[in-house]
Amino acid sequence: MNLILRFIYRLSLGTWVGAIVLVSFVVAPTVFRNLPRHEAGSVMSMVFGGYYTLCIGFGLVALAAVLLLALRGGWPRHLLMSAALVLVMLAAAGHVRYSIMPELMMVRSQVWAAEAADADGAEGVALRGQMDSLHHQSVRLNSAMLLIGIGLIFMAARRENQLEEANRAT
Repeated sequence: MNLILRFIYRLSLGTWVGAIVLVSFVVAPTVFRNLPRHEAGSVMSMVFGGYYTLCIGFGLVALAAVLLLALRGGWPRHLLMSAALVLVMLAAAGHVRYSIMPELMMVRSQVWAAEAADADGAEGVALRGQMDSLHHQSVRLNSAMLLIGIGLIFMAARRENQLEEANRAT
């Protein structure tokens, strides 16, 4: 059973990190390089809705697997740390998906309306600043998810390496 739980944990975590890399470094840059800004923004809004929902799904599966491993193993510290870090990643994904994204989409539509009306005044500049701020928040949280995910994968590999070395010593 532990083997299956470890496999599920690593698969969900690895897929989550892979999705972050794919969307952040391939999909988004390609879309913005090949489509006009408004169209690219619309496409990426659709992608990000599913992307963050998928991230939350991967996170819930990873969290369940690591908590079950901890429960079965007497709550060892390394598994509790892993669960806490998965929770941080989940909180980041949930915050972006359910708080930042809806606000960003609303502000973006206001910016587009102001641009369509040729409103280059203070309101348009303020809205653009608000949109940029929300975008930067989402990028920072997405980057944090990526770094924590890489750290969790490293922690799992390190733990496995330590166990192999301990077995060789005996």
